[in-house]
Amino acid sequence: MADLARAAEKIGRPLPEAARHAAGTPYSAFWVAPEMWFVEAPFATHEGIAAILKSALGDAASVAEQTDAWVALDLAAPEIAPILEHLCNVDLRAATDGFAKRTVIEHLGCHIVRRGPRTSGFTARDPRPKASSTPLRRLQLRPSEAGA
Repeated sequence: MADLARAAEKIGRPLPEAARHAAGTPYSAFWVAPEMWFVEAPFATHEGIAAILKSALGDAASVAEQTDAWVALDLAAPEIAPILEHLCNVDLRAATDGFAKRTVIEHLGCHIVRRGPRTSGFTARDPRPKASSTPLRRLQLRPSEAGA
C-alpha cells in the first residue's frame, strides 16, 4: 500500500480516504472499496488513461480499464439530495463535499459522489449496460415554479 501511495503522489493524485472523492487536474479519484479507487480524467485528453496510469504506477497497482463499463450522470438541483435518498439507502443530505459511496439503486450497484459546493449536486456512476433502465435515467428534474 505504501508503494501505491508513493506512486499516486508521482502522478499528482493522492488517493482519497474511505468514502471520499479528491478532485484534481487532470486526474480525480474516488474511493470504491479497501485498496480500490476509480481514477478519472477528461476523455478528450486521456482516452488511454489505463495505459497512462499503468506506466506511472508500475507494479504498485493493478489497473483495469473501466471507460465503457460505467455511465456518469451529473445531477444538480437545489433539493436533489432528498430525491436521491428515495432511490438509495444513503443519507445524502448529510454528505459533505467530496463524499463518495457505493450504493444500490434499483438492484444495481452504483457510486454516488458529491462534487463541489452543496448546490452543485452529485454524480451517479451506473453500469452502462443497465443505465437506460434505472430510475436515474427516467428521473426528470424541472425548475421549481415557486423559485420562478
